[in-house]
Amino acid sequence: MPAFEGLFFGLGLGFIFGVERLSASLGFFLEGRDPPCLGFAVSVGKFRVIGSGSGRGVPHEIGVVIALKAAGAEGCNEKTEEYQSGLQERKAKEAEGALKLAGEFAESDPLRREPSPFVGAAMCAKCHAEKYRKQQGSRHSRTIKKTAELTTIPWPEQEVADRSNPRVSHRFQKSSDGVQVVTSVGKRELAAMVEFAIGSNHQGQSFLARDRQGQVRELRTSRYPSDPVWDRTIEHPGRPPDEEGYLGRPISASARLSCLECHATNFRAATEPNSRAEGADRGIGCERCHGPGGNHLRAVEMNFSELAIARPRLASASAMIALCAVCHKAPSANAAEGPHSIRFQAPNILRSRCCTESEGGMSCVTCHDPHRDAERSAGYYEAKCLSCHDPKGDSVGKTKKRASTVCPVNPTAKCLDCHMPRVNNAVARSVFTDHYIRVRREP
Repeated sequence: MPAFEGLFFGLGLGFIFGVERLSASLGFFLEGRDPPCLGFAVSVGKFRVIGSGSGRGVPHEIGVVIALKAAGAEGCNEKTEEYQSGLQERKAKEAEGALKLAGEFAESDPLRREPSPFVGAAMCAKCHAEKYRKQQGSRHSRTIKKTAELTTIPWPEQEVADRSNPRVSHRFQKSSDGVQVVTSVGKRELAAMVEFAIGSNHQGQSFLARDRQGQVRELRTSRYPSDPVWDRTIEHPGRPPDEEGYLGRPISASARLSCLECHATNFRAATEPNSRAEGADRGIGCERCHGPGGNHLRAVEMNFSELAIARPRLASASAMIALCAVCHKAPSANAAEGPHSIRFQAPNILRSRCCTESEGGMSCVTCHDPHRDAERSAGYYEAKCLSCHDPKGDSVGKTKKRASTVCPVNPTAKCLDCHMPRVNNAVARSVFTDHYIRVRREP
């Protein structure tokens, strides 16, 4: 049995105790507008009885029906797990039998990630050569540099003056041990060893380093694609609260892992590159969105119809946006507001009428191919707009319905200029497209 009970009705959560096929749980029911009330469930095999306190919970007969459905789902999940186990152990007969009883579990949740080993993006090339080629040529595949790769960065040969304080300068030193940054604050020197370069340098590239005391810091100096190439990292204050801040901003262990998780196939690919297959990925690999591929390779090898891999193309629009939003979202509610919020595409598209009125048809992949860099042609995106906002009413785009609104200013061209402009310096040293689709009214 699982460690926690699932839903009673609407929401429910409780601790399980007992033996494998006999359990009891205690939780809450949510019903309509009434406050939550205490409830219980007792399971014997696949049969359950659910009740509630004070006579205000879910009627018992409905509770039993819901419980029986949940028990049936658990039976399906057990067979799904048996199938996955058969794949991992290469037991074709056992896997085939379990698959027949598991039902269409993948179709019901196409983003389901397999509990299997990662294999690395290079393993995908044999069967998916074109997608692999496109993805490996994209900026997604170049989002992190680690270990020996750090020496390939064109580090400045001269000291970099801190433009906010003339008493401060930074220099970078390459050696057999890696790359060290030394920050001089007057006569004091602060040093840290660079661990990771974060970003493809399309907008910029920042660095995580560990100082002599073991504190991880986001370095104050970042690399940019235009002059001045070496400059202050965005969101770092001109005058930090202490001298150590001129070396870099301290970050927590969890913040470090969050940076790595969104710039690599997974954070372990960055922290354990030599002991894991996905450690060979140069940045974000195929398994970042499709999940670990070990079971998939075995399913293909054994010629099973269930391919044991997440298939985002089968997911709903809302699920696709949620998948992209794992990384393309604001780190906090405060960051989702104000001019800097333009950095976070997913929450902005969700605010747009194009999305909210598309009846579940519009997602990130309506306009973007996730295996390649975003198109740069305005005409490409205008064609997407006009596939729904068609003044002739002849076409219906991927959003499944023709939009009722046609632009009264220019119904056939220059959609982006007004509704999705590229904005300079809303975030320092950067240019972002505004994904909050609307009529922008500048202050």
